[in-house]
Amino acid sequence: MKAKKVVAALLPVVALAAILVLPAISDAQNFGSVSLNTGFMPDPRMLSGTSGGGMSASAMGGGCRGWITPQPDHYMFLNTPFGWLRVFVRSGGDTTLIVRGPMPSMATRCNDDAFGLNPAIHGSWAPGQYHVWVGSYASGQMFPYQIGFTEISSVH
Repeated sequence: MKAKKVVAALLPVVALAAILVLPAISDAQNFGSVSLNTGFMPDPRMLSGTSGGGMSASAMGGGCRGWITPQPDHYMFLNTPFGWLRVFVRSGGDTTLIVRGPMPSMATRCNDDAFGLNPAIHGSWAPGQYHVWVGSYASGQMFPYQIGFTEISSVH
């Protein structure tokens, strides 16, 4: 009986922690998703959206910068492992990029200004569902952007 009371008391705390630590696990996304296998075509694969939001990207950890929405802008589904893949943003404004990896690690990768004011993240990637945010460096700013996914190192 005592164990049931402890579990019942901890349930709201665990639920709140899951909301804070694992934002946007639902199907909600702002601008669409991409599903990729190694050797995908066309390369680069492009999506579009609008950067920015009311949440500080620092809440995502990993030294992230800028302002984002609580829900991801995009989902990236990697169906195979990638030895090298670049995620990059093209925009006329100062944007930032955040990619949160699949469970169980949920590792967060962030970048600001890899190519001028445009961010990019590249490296090896495990299969899984990734949450992707394109932020605006300054609060209150929103910029149209294109986000690209490529295996070609000269593309950004």
